[in-house]
Amino acid sequence: MEYLELIALLGIDDAHPGGAAASEEMLAAMQSVAGLSPGARVLDVGCGTGASAVRLARAGYDVTAVDRDPRMVERTKLRLSGNKLTADVRQADTRCLPFPDGSFDVVWVESVALFVSDHALREWHRVLRPDGFVFDHELVAHTTMPPDLFKSFRRFYGISRAFDELGWIQAFENAGFRPVEIVRRFTLDDWLKAPPMPTFFEEGTPVPAPAAEGYEAETSGDELFADIPGLVEALQAHDALTWEALPHLRTAFIRACRR
Repeated sequence: MEYLELIALLGIDDAHPGGAAASEEMLAAMQSVAGLSPGARVLDVGCGTGASAVRLARAGYDVTAVDRDPRMVERTKLRLSGNKLTADVRQADTRCLPFPDGSFDVVWVESVALFVSDHALREWHRVLRPDGFVFDHELVAHTTMPPDLFKSFRRFYGISRAFDELGWIQAFENAGFRPVEIVRRFTLDDWLKAPPMPTFFEEGTPVPAPAAEGYEAETSGDELFADIPGLVEALQAHDALTWEALPHLRTAFIRACRR
């Protein structure tokens, strides 16, 4: 089972390093460096279950949210409705966005660039207005992993790009962004107080049930348990790789500007 399918199947909220705490910190950081006005047009790409779409709408922004997975689109709509908030939520591939050039002031990204091609970054550049920017929270490799671990990590998570700091800066610059800056850096220890998802097989740790404010899971039991061996194998692989790779990883808030 692919990692992104695992996330969609379980409907995990804030499925990125640091979870909800990182998203709240990211919102505060974006507001502090950009001074966006209420009503600014923000595109949330790879919106997942809609947790950050709610955060952004509550902050007063004009939110559009997209995800390629129809289950995530439905969850986002339900969460917004449950919180009595509105946003334009669509099923769309971030590599081919259904919006005219210059449609948005900000593209909000949380651990999505790691899984997509450089073509997606060029699409984000296209839909931004001049002086708009991408604000992105991504995993960053800061020391060299052993070759076998690096190969397993990239294969399991479907990563095809270089994701050290220089790799991120070059990727955004190659997509046309200038300047690109690392706004803040974090060790994963910084986020372990609020991990993005539990260690599923630690004694006493349940498989998460996505039941956050304004949201009820709609994944059917038949879908969830159709492939129990594959589900368990994927969860075990995620746990093992996360903890083995932990010393080699950090995260960063990246701001990439369109001029």
